[in-house]
Amino acid sequence: MILLQVDEWFNAGLAGIGQAADSKGFDEIVVKPQPVGTLGHVAGHRESPHGTVSSEWTRRDNGTLGLKVTIPANTTSEVWVPALGKGVAAPAGATYLRDETAGDTTYAVYAVDPGSYTFLGGISTLSQDVAPQITGTAQVGKKLTADAGSWTPEPSEVAYQWLRNGNPIPGATSSSYHLVAADQGAALTVAVTVSARGLADATATSQPVTIGAGTLLPTALPSIHGKPKVGSRLTATAGGWPAGTRLAYQWNRTGRPIAGATGSSYTPIGRDGGHALSVTVTGTLAGYTPATAQSRTVDVAHGTFAVKRRPKLAGQAVVGRALRVTGAAFTPRPTRTTYQWLRDGKAIRGATRPTYRILLRDAGHRLKVTVTAHTRGYDERSVGTPTRKVKRR
Repeated sequence: MILLQVDEWFNAGLAGIGQAADSKGFDEIVVKPQPVGTLGHVAGHRESPHGTVSSEWTRRDNGTLGLKVTIPANTTSEVWVPALGKGVAAPAGATYLRDETAGDTTYAVYAVDPGSYTFLGGISTLSQDVAPQITGTAQVGKKLTADAGSWTPEPSEVAYQWLRNGNPIPGATSSSYHLVAADQGAALTVAVTVSARGLADATATSQPVTIGAGTLLPTALPSIHGKPKVGSRLTATAGGWPAGTRLAYQWNRTGRPIAGATGSSYTPIGRDGGHALSVTVTGTLAGYTPATAQSRTVDVAHGTFAVKRRPKLAGQAVVGRALRVTGAAFTPRPTRTTYQWLRDGKAIRGATRPTYRILLRDAGHRLKVTVTAHTRGYDERSVGTPTRKVKRR
């Protein structure tokens, strides 16, 4: 009988294994250990209709108290963890309910499902097990993520503050941070502040990472609009770039830069005829390495002369006299003009000057001259004068 009473006192008292007042058959288990006097270790168990309930607690040299409990299936449970007037570290799956005081012992009360759990009472501070870390690509435009590290006990709340060269970045208080131009070349850290019930907050800072320039990427390539023809104006569309990007243009002929062609529009000149044109757009944005993008090429057709004024013959169409051509004008102005005199529509050999002296053999025939405009990159354009019939005298 005495042994039974001691066993009851040990398991129900010191180990604290019992059930709620209105519980039947240990459906509602209560584990409420009693760390009395200088007793350093207690391990007890009780058999219930649902299985074994166990409770084991140990005082540690650092003043804390470790508690291990096992709860059988098909039950609900409350675990009263001796807080010793300080804080408690609870495992995952334990839900804090309230604080209680019984005699000289303070408790933190948790609800647990069936299973095994380890608690630690009497904690005065949060201790860091693994330091906070920063992950991600350290380049402007990328995102960094903070790992809060690990702590004992597990914190109930975690707060973040990102710092640039040791100074807090306004508004940067989430677990991730998008790098901006002002971060280039700076050392970034994140300060992690953790909180746990009944304990003072603790803060730890990660190792710094140095931020490099971002990679500037266009979202769409440049393009060329207009009729690709000598003398016809072409316009470049820059493509897609991030807001705030400064843009510069360079037109290219067969892949080589055209001197002075640095605007958003370009009018092909003679030497462009028959060649491929493209435009290169260079984007510059603070915090990023400059980037270039090139359009597809367009093949430039030769230009076409317009006849501004048709030529005429001046002089008398009489044997021995001279006829000359006047009035011919083209747009654009040709770099070279050639002439060919014709007798009855057939070219007169050697008659290739603006003036022609009429020969005896021309008598009775009709004369005219064809004027041809030449410029590099333009198709030749010929236009003739009206004919004149030659008289002997």
